[in-house]
Amino acid sequence: MTASPWIRIRAVAARLEPLLWVALALFALARFGPQLIAWTGLPMQVGGDLVGESPAWEVLTLNGEHLDAASGLGQVQVITFWATWCRVCSVELPFVDRVHERWGASGDVRVVALSIDQGGAARVREHVAQKGYTLPVAMADADLRRAFGGIPGVPTTFIVDREGVVRYRLVGVTGPGTLQRAVERLVDR
Repeated sequence: MTASPWIRIRAVAARLEPLLWVALALFALARFGPQLIAWTGLPMQVGGDLVGESPAWEVLTLNGEHLDAASGLGQVQVITFWATWCRVCSVELPFVDRVHERWGASGDVRVVALSIDQGGAARVREHVAQKGYTLPVAMADADLRRAFGGIPGVPTTFIVDREGVVRYRLVGVTGPGTLQRAVERLVDR
């Protein structure tokens, strides 16, 4: 008597199940590992090296303020790339704005939101006003995105320490607790 095809399929599936769990765990670690590292305060590593020195950059905000990497030395900097059309950004940007509201006036933290929108500054300005964001917003051209090593997706947030070293690079949504803890830890250092 031969085994039915369903019995063979179940036997193969039973052998593959542990591999699927391992693949799922590796995917979750790759996707959420940087957020976990930022939350715990461990040094982030990319390719075996620390994230490294922040690139030189400069922007003119939508309000006409000139910001650059050098003027942010001595402050913890939160630099986030985002877009008005990005649904994940609509979840993330309020968390970033809260960091600005909490620490911006103290001078300990500088927050900059860099829009990758192609629709122009007027559309971004309208969106920022509609949402009530208070953080500085500027447009990020292709050169600025390249300076930060390319932006694989939005939101992408860089947290830079007082010495100008990028400590965390977070792609995708980051919970408010993770962002607050990472910034607070660098402010208290």
